Amino acid sequence: MNDQWLDTFIVLAECGSFSKAANALYISTPSLVQQINLFEKELGFTVFNRSRKGISLTPAGRIFLQTAKGLRQVYKDGLDAAASVAAEKNLTIKFGFAPYQFPEQWITLLNEFQELNESVSVRLIPTAMNEQIAAIYEHQIDLCLIAKPGAPFIRNLCYIDLMEDTYSFCMNAKHPLAHKTSLTMNDLQDQTVVYGEYPYMEQSLRDGLRGVAKL
Repeated sequence: MNDQWLDTFIVLAECGSFSKAANALYISTPSLVQQINLFEKELGFTVFNRSRKGISLTPAGRIFLQTAKGLRQVYKDGLDAAASVAAEKNLTIKFGFAPYQFPEQWITLLNEFQELNESVSVRLIPTAMNEQIAAIYEHQIDLCLIAKPGAPFIRNLCYIDLMEDTYSFCMNAKHPLAHKTSLTMNDLQDQTVVYGEYPYMEQSLRDGLRGVAKL
């Protein structure tokens, strides 16, 4: 079996007609019929029902069509990856971030990543936190660092838990809590907190602080 047979099978299945598929493939109809006959002989089962009304996929053909499309995509991806390496192309990763959400340790991690992956460059793209998921869908950035979003907002995307989420607070330097490097929920008891809403978050700030602080 070869990739040309897979392409021919897929085109014929999508066209639903030997003549239409032959035109799409720029070959004669008898040649296409011969290729499909050889293809079925190689598989050991029939993939098309043939009648005067035309052709249709057999149950086995419908199943194998999905396999054929997957094989063709793997083949294409492999060619693209190999061609990229052969041409010594550098991979660029576009990292969307908002300055206030980018912990200092991430700069250190990115520098270490660059040292270990010299052929990969990371571009930091300033992106408002509430616009980052949309920016990924629109291919403006490749990834971002973000509080855990709800499932409806990350359909077809990959989310990985990296650390336990925390909240950050700004306050007057004279506030009794200002000297502390970190705060606990107990510290916030009966304090008044001004917060922002990010509709994509799995748990909103309102829910996370409810019952602890005055909002």
